[in-house]
Parts: sequence; C-alpha cells; structure tokens
Amino acid sequence: MAEDSLISTSLHNLPTQLIPIVGREKEIGDLIGLLKNPEIRLITLHGFGGTGKTRLAVETGHAALDLFPDGVWFVALAPLGSPEHIVTATAAALGFSFQSHKDQQRQLIHFLQSKKTLLIFDNLEHLLPESTSLVEEIQQHLPETRLLVTSRQPLNAPWEMVYPLHGLDYETSPSSLNRDMPAAAQLFLQHLSRVAGPSEGRTGSVPPKSVRSLGGCRSRCCWRQVGDASWNVMRSFRKSSAASGFCKPKRKRSRNDTAVCKL
Repeated sequence: MAEDSLISTSLHNLPTQLIPIVGREKEIGDLIGLLKNPEIRLITLHGFGGTGKTRLAVETGHAALDLFPDGVWFVALAPLGSPEHIVTATAAALGFSFQSHKDQQRQLIHFLQSKKTLLIFDNLEHLLPESTSLVEEIQQHLPETRLLVTSRQPLNAPWEMVYPLHGLDYETSPSSLNRDMPAAAQLFLQHLSRVAGPSEGRTGSVPPKSVRSLGGCRSRCCWRQVGDASWNVMRSFRKSSAASGFCKPKRKRSRNDTAVCKL
C-alpha cells in the first residue's frame, strides 16, 4: 500500500444512525465553528454519561466532511482496556497497515503527516491520563489534523478547547423540529413511539392528549405535565401489551399519585 493514500475507499467510517437526531442544532453549529478555527486543534466534548456525546460527535463529523478532504475517522475507544491500544485502533479506523511492530505510533504519525483529517476519539475518559501523550504528539506533529474527543472529564492537555454538553433543552426554540415542543419532549416521544409501536389503529401508541401536554411545557414546573403525560403513555402501552399477552398491568393509578417537581 502506498503511504500517501488511505486504504478505505470512503472518506469516513462514521457509524450509521437509524434514528434522526433531536435538538442539538446549536451544538453542531458551535462545533463546526470551532473546527473551522485554525487555532483550535483539539476539542473535548465533555459531559456526564447519557448526555449524547457520541451521537453529537458523529453528527458533527457528518456535517464537517467537506472541511476535511482526507476524511473524518471515528475511533471507538470504549472497548479498549489500555492506552497502548489507541494507536492500533486509530490505524484500523483509517485502514492503515503497519510495516512492522516497532514504533507503531511514529509510523501512524508519519502516515498522517500533511493529511487534513478529523479524528474522533470516542469515550477516552477511562484511558486517561496516559492517553494524553498520544494526543499531545498528534498536536505537535500534525498541524492539519483536528481531534474531536468525547470524554466524561476534560483531558487537561495543551491547546485543549473544552465544550461542555448538557441535557436537551426543555423549552421550545425556533430551531426545533417541532416548534411547539421542547427537544427533550421530542426525544421522549420518539423513544416511546419506537417502544410502544402501532396500536388501536394509530400510527403510534402515544395518545394525542399526551403529545399536547408535552408540547405545552414552557417552564420548569411544567415537568409535572411531562410526568402526567409519561404515565398516560405508559398506561396505554401496558394496556395494549396486556391485551396481547405481552405483560399484565400491576395496578391502576391512584388519585393520590402525584408528579413531584423539584426546582
């Protein structure tokens, strides 16, 4: 294989997403703006588990394909048990074959020399702090390479730009797919529709009343409406499941059941 070309025929290896992303338009725009800044070469997408760091990084990679003529490459680090395997995992993502087992990190750096690429290191937190040495070497020797890292904690590495990620917005915004419903509620209904499936002649088993309840939330206290709507959705799902023999409802909701709203 010639070292000046990638084995992969595609310019990316980004995972295929079967479900549309909800919300996050602003975050994707922010990250694209950071990637266009020549002075920023390392971006750490930092947040708690479950906030959607990986999905946001993948969607940003798709949006950034035109910025990197030599490709956008996703490196899944969660399965790795040691920082020593990051180099081989990166080479596998790129489709690069080492010429020998000696000094593989230097071979990888030499291969990426002068290439304008985006490397997405996903789930780096459990490989810290030892993995920062590779990150720093990439920064020092590959001026055209950009790093987008997802991690539950910042890397504390030189030239790092930390982008904190929080949960989805619970208030409506003009950029939302549904302007009458917060992004968090849209995601909730999307997952409920997938779990419950079609029933009782509707395209989905989410009651229209529940949709209206979620769509009307415009304040923190309105999360009580979300709780009530959630209960209605799950109750409808359990009834249809019980009718089909999938499960049996344990009890009916009491009038004393209330949704707690903590501000």
